Amino acid sequence: MALVQEKKGGPHTKKDQKERKDRVYELHFEKGYSAVKIADMLNVNRNTINQDIREWYLKVSEELPEQNSSLLLKQIQRLEMQYSRLAEELDKCKDFKEKIAIERLMFTVSSKITSETSKNEK
Repeated sequence: MALVQEKKGGPHTKKDQKERKDRVYELHFEKGYSAVKIADMLNVNRNTINQDIREWYLKVSEELPEQNSSLLLKQIQRLEMQYSRLAEELDKCKDFKEKIAIERLMFTVSSKITSETSKNEK
């Protein structure tokens, strides 16, 4: 039995594509959603969303280098807020397994902050 993934899209007008790309920008860069989550929310193939995100990164870096720094700073700030929320949850947590899971998430967020900070310094 072959696994067949249902096609989520089809031919779209330029206007539809622009609206989707604008929505992807908002959801990814401003609200911090992953490509997978955005794909689910918009009912669009994840590869399409990943391509939209790559195009946004390219566009931002080519057109406005100073905006690229601003974008990185926003991402760092968002990650720091996520880290703070996780730290608050860790303080409340009583279950050992949950504590370990939260600590792993905190490590991941901390690693991303370091990565984004390194990008900003280049």
